[in-house]
Amino acid sequence: MILFFYSIQYMKKHFLFSALALVFALVACEKNDNPTPPVLTNHLNGTLVLATTVLNPNGISGACYVQTLTDTAAVTLENTHALPAGFGNPFTVQGKNVYIFPDYMGESRAALQRYAVDANHQLSKQGELMLPAGAAASQVVEVNDHIAYVSCQNLGKVLVFDFKQMRQTGEIDLNSLSGAGVRVGPSCMIVRDGKVFIALSQFNAQWMPVKNSIEFAVVDAQTNRIEKHIKNETLGMAFPSRPIDSGTLFMDEKGDIYFACIGSFGLVPGLYSGFARIKKGETDIDPTYSIRLDQTNIEGLNIKGDYVASLEYAGNGMAYGHVASNTLDPSATANPYSAKTSVAVAVDLYHKTITAIKGIPVSSPHGLAVTHYNDIIIFGCSSDEATGFYYYNTKTKRTWGPVIKTTGNPMSIEYIKD
Repeated sequence: MILFFYSIQYMKKHFLFSALALVFALVACEKNDNPTPPVLTNHLNGTLVLATTVLNPNGISGACYVQTLTDTAAVTLENTHALPAGFGNPFTVQGKNVYIFPDYMGESRAALQRYAVDANHQLSKQGELMLPAGAAASQVVEVNDHIAYVSCQNLGKVLVFDFKQMRQTGEIDLNSLSGAGVRVGPSCMIVRDGKVFIALSQFNAQWMPVKNSIEFAVVDAQTNRIEKHIKNETLGMAFPSRPIDSGTLFMDEKGDIYFACIGSFGLVPGLYSGFARIKKGETDIDPTYSIRLDQTNIEGLNIKGDYVASLEYAGNGMAYGHVASNTLDPSATANPYSAKTSVAVAVDLYHKTITAIKGIPVSSPHGLAVTHYNDIIIFGCSSDEATGFYYYNTKTKRTWGPVIKTTGNPMSIEYIKD
């Protein structure tokens, strides 16, 4: 999994002086201007599903745990009663269903498990689907009341299955859409107007794109057949959506589909990250809209990002998550798995701005969780200062935490409303 996100042989040179010049900006960013946390109603009227990882010394493997939480009171979570999950890509949520993936690199039993949140806000197993070995399953999308798709990065295929019976009913082979000298991997997926938009990763042997190209397969949700292969090479970005983060592909209230492009994780010069969209009623990528990270300052830090590490859409054109900038940590070249490069940000998609959120330390790539409920954004953070979940109020702009302290790194979190 981590090879997908960090390829040492492609790591750019980083300049110590640039990193040191940011010290004062970072101190200002990490200072919590609100040391006294506001009082919240503890009950969430829903369930938080969260995953933590306990790393092995190499930083690229370890154990992953999934559990639930039902209030906002300050707490320290242990993993004693948590469910084991696949390292690298623990789970995704569709409605009331929680799909727990096997290990992304194939180090565990190759079973996709479906859980439901029961009346006690606990995860109750509903069944499992055995996957091909080494599939690198990354996302699930439910396309109707009983059929779902699971994207398999290593196979170049999407498996079709009955999620109530957890039984495979078909497959969509995307390998014919591979570009020259690369292979295709389905990433995040979204359903709109009876069509499933499947983001396509085109990558070489180092799991890197070779050119700026944004590509999707458009599939008929009734027949499971590919209707269209859409591509844009004019916006100057690559890798639409991050395979392990379903939040990097979403639809706003207007019916427009937005997505983050991951580019080359800042490792290959000239291959860029940012945001693009597919407008309502269209099946082509909008050539008039983009936010390029290499062309947009992160307000409050006056630096540019290298890639979108995580994302959560919260409505009214606002998304929140982490943007990584490799200039933030002079150790990024030598220790990409532990380098603190990910900044908590607010992204205004309509006004095309990215703003650093004060009070949340810069995180390692293992602490990138983000979700929201009501006006609260919950950010995961794994830093030298603290490990756990911070809260940010979008109306008051106040930040406090870590409210939820974790045993292990806060890798993933989702809110499921009652």
